[in-house]
Amino acid sequence: MIKNNKLFKKSRMNGFFWILPAFLFLVIIIYYSIFYTFNLSTIEWDGLSPEMERVGLDNFTKMFKDKVFWKCIQNTVVYFAITFESSSLKATGSSIVIPSISIAWV
Repeated sequence: MIKNNKLFKKSRMNGFFWILPAFLFLVIIIYYSIFYTFNLSTIEWDGLSPEMERVGLDNFTKMFKDKVFWKCIQNTVVYFAITFESSSLKATGSSIVIPSISIAWV
């Protein structure tokens, strides 16, 4: 139990002030990146020319109608399932085997 609750709250607030600049920097960078990426996804642009054409959500409708996009999604799901299961099995196997090995050495 902390005897001086006021001192604890003050030291806790000092900690928040120390991490606040880094936290704000990360939040600004992350949210700026998300909004900028969404803005770019609604533009038809080659990346070099100064002419940009706003197409709205047409890029998304094209993407969802594309068979290659759905094949990529399918491959990603299969890859995730295989790697997740193999990692889980390896971790479970290691957690079973390692304690028995270390006890045998004692």
